[in-house]
Amino acid sequence: MSEWRLNLLSFSVLSPPSDNPANGAAATIKRLLEAENRAADILSAAKVRAQDSLSRARQEAAHIVSQAREEATQAAQKRIKDAESEYQAEIRHRVDQATLKAQEFEQKANALLQEAVDAVVDWVTGQKR
Repeated sequence: MSEWRLNLLSFSVLSPPSDNPANGAAATIKRLLEAENRAADILSAAKVRAQDSLSRARQEAAHIVSQAREEATQAAQKRIKDAESEYQAEIRHRVDQATLKAQEFEQKANALLQEAVDAVVDWVTGQKR
């Protein structure tokens, strides 16, 4: 139980009976003033606690926002890196495909060139193969 609740529970408005009504009234006023002072102290302490709680909540919120920004930045960087990796793999694949096509064309060109050379040689020498 919190300190201020214990203070309130230990405070009693009732006092032992007194024979003199003026003493009883003065004692009651004194207790009321003490109760008012205690209430003011409790209120002051509650305000301090509320300000502390609000300050801690603001700090925690700022930390959470900062952490969320960092996580978002890291996630974005990872997506960029993954996209770059995919792009590089696609480029490598396309270069490999183009290289294979170029080799095929080169082989066909060499074969056609050889046929042309053979045809010219055959024509010049008058031979048929």
